[in-house]
Amino acid sequence: MRDWIKILLRQAGVFAGTFVLLLLLLLGAALIPKSASRSNMEKSSELLCENIVFYNLQENINGSKIDRYADSILLSIAYQMSGGNPLRKAMEASYYYSPYKNENDNFRESLMMDYEPNQQYIRYWHGSVIFVKLFHLFGSLKAMYICNAILMAVLFCVLEWMLLRGVRQRGQVHQRGQAHQRGQAPVVQKYLIAASLAVALIAVSVWFVPYSLEYTWTFLVMFAVSIIGILFVRKGHENRLFSLFLISGMVTSFLDFLTTETLTLLVPLLLVSACRESEDDDDKSGRLCTKGARPLWCICTKGARPLWCSLLWAVGYVGMWVMKWVLASVVLRENVMQYVSGHVSERIGDTEEFTLLEYMRNAVGRNVSCLFPAEYGPAGKVIPLVVLFILVASVVVFRRKKIDFGRIALYAAIGLVPYVRYIMLRNHSYLHFFFTYRAQAATVLALFMILWEIIELRRTE
Repeated sequence: MRDWIKILLRQAGVFAGTFVLLLLLLLGAALIPKSASRSNMEKSSELLCENIVFYNLQENINGSKIDRYADSILLSIAYQMSGGNPLRKAMEASYYYSPYKNENDNFRESLMMDYEPNQQYIRYWHGSVIFVKLFHLFGSLKAMYICNAILMAVLFCVLEWMLLRGVRQRGQVHQRGQAHQRGQAPVVQKYLIAASLAVALIAVSVWFVPYSLEYTWTFLVMFAVSIIGILFVRKGHENRLFSLFLISGMVTSFLDFLTTETLTLLVPLLLVSACRESEDDDDKSGRLCTKGARPLWCICTKGARPLWCSLLWAVGYVGMWVMKWVLASVVLRENVMQYVSGHVSERIGDTEEFTLLEYMRNAVGRNVSCLFPAEYGPAGKVIPLVVLFILVASVVVFRRKKIDFGRIALYAAIGLVPYVRYIMLRNHSYLHFFFTYRAQAATVLALFMILWEIIELRRTE
């Protein structure tokens, strides 16, 4: 019992420390005056007004739809979050709104006419305001899109390099021994995991993500958490994964606009699981039970690690939402749940247009239909069927004699999470399918990882 208390206190300390740090960063951003970023904000508003709030980069391709509606609101909140009490400004997250114009024009007009904010957006943290305000001290939104694209590309390359680096290290050490004993070829398997990640990102048209700030934050967090998580595994610090996923959930809640939030949990969890050695090897090496670790901690981190990581991510994610609502209620001296509850029911709620079953089916179907290359004509619909045929044939031809069904069940459970989310938030997933579909990157990655567990490919020496 004493060990459990220590574990809980440690994670509570991580939560408290991360919360204070994020809040201080937000307050620091609120102290930046409007005048410091006004000229660059005007340039950004001109860019936003060049297109309508929602538009397709490729005609008739829903997966290419860009959301400038959310970006205009975000920039407007960032601009108005100045002057007065910084804590109150941060909690209100207010901006100028007019029902007679779209959000791009409203943002532009608020700059030109110096209008005061008249609309609140309390339910979110809007932590990305920090980056927006800092960047607009030196550049405009166009440059920010470009920098985000470069950063995403760099993080992806680093992540792939780490996966492939693991191939060489483990291939050199285990290829003649452990690999043949277990009937596997680690070198080939790890190359396949690296390739699977690339395929998963292609399936969700990742090249469109940097065109909207709203889409970008979860992908940046996903890459960062994956890199750090793999690094912890390689260094033998797997007990730090719990704090990492707790922080990941908090940062996701802090930055995200309810887009593809599950990516920051599922993709890192899959990659970390793939990079770990088997439980038997862990027990022999003692890597799970690092110096000073108690036996109970070792038990917790052994078979239930993915579950604990998921629970801590959820605690961080939901906990940050609750902290925003509680803190806003105290600072603003009003019950903000009246704003929150309506929006929650709106995202879950149904309409008379569909039955409950139709709503769930349409929400899932719309998201699946956006996967690349399904929208790109008849050939785009045939290609996935050909790939599926090849995968089924591979299972028949290369099926392994000893299959780890426990690991397959884990990957399957992770891969199904996006669809659970689509069903639970069916109205939101139905209306905003053109960006929520990207959560299926975890599903595609999980499917390929299941395949690599079932089949056995060997590298010719």
